Amino acid sequence: MWNMASTNMPVAQRIFGPGHYLRPSMIQPVNCRNLLIENLTIINSPMWVITPLYCTNITVRGVTVVNTGANTDGCDPDSCTDFLIKNCSFSEGDDCIAIKSGRDQDGLRVNIPSRNIVIQNCVFAAGHGAITMGSEESGGVTNVFAENCAMNSTALDVAFRFKNNSARGGYIANFYARNCLIKTVAKAGIHMTMQYTSSSPADTGPNIPVIRNIDVRDCAFSNAVQAVYLQGYDSAHPITDVSVANCRFLKTSSANSFTYTNRISFINNKGGGF
Repeated sequence: MWNMASTNMPVAQRIFGPGHYLRPSMIQPVNCRNLLIENLTIINSPMWVITPLYCTNITVRGVTVVNTGANTDGCDPDSCTDFLIKNCSFSEGDDCIAIKSGRDQDGLRVNIPSRNIVIQNCVFAAGHGAITMGSEESGGVTNVFAENCAMNSTALDVAFRFKNNSARGGYIANFYARNCLIKTVAKAGIHMTMQYTSSSPADTGPNIPVIRNIDVRDCAFSNAVQAVYLQGYDSAHPITDVSVANCRFLKTSSANSFTYTNRISFINNKGGGF
């Protein structure tokens, strides 16, 4: 199945039936406009839960999602524009919110970014990342705004997570977070990598990824093992233009890590090695 895109098999020929055992997403509108998903509780979806694809003007509001299985992201805008996620609660076996824009060759071929995403007043418990960009973002992710969110769980790895690689390419740009309260995360408060690895397909390729223009400010991290982890692709393709301002990191036990970065600003932060 994984080589269908890499071998450029026509989409019309990618037909699945008995014996394939594909796990479906719970809610996946495609090519929709002006959609409201509101006041639902969703428990134990077989895979990603709310995954609008190629959609415009979507609101997800007052939704509670609880999952424990693998690959059970809570809400994944995929190649979507003008998307609001508000007053929602997530506890997942994977990322809580993961903003995507296509995977590998298919994502590069379709080339539709996710953009203008607003996340407000959400609560995050278990998950790999609370607010995540990638790793399937071959079409790019831009203009993401998060505010007044709360994160607290020893089973939550990272508060703000950014991940891409050279198999998928794409860009993550213009992310802004403010006034978030992170009581406990198991690993890092802010984690970015352009060398993300997963089991399939190979995580090396010709499509150099980009992470740039990230601003996190006025946030409180009460208990994170590491405040900030930044890993660019190489010296010629660094993570650029990251600002962390007016944030408090009350408990950290590991030093911050910066590899292949440029124009990184830390302004008026407290704790966390700053």
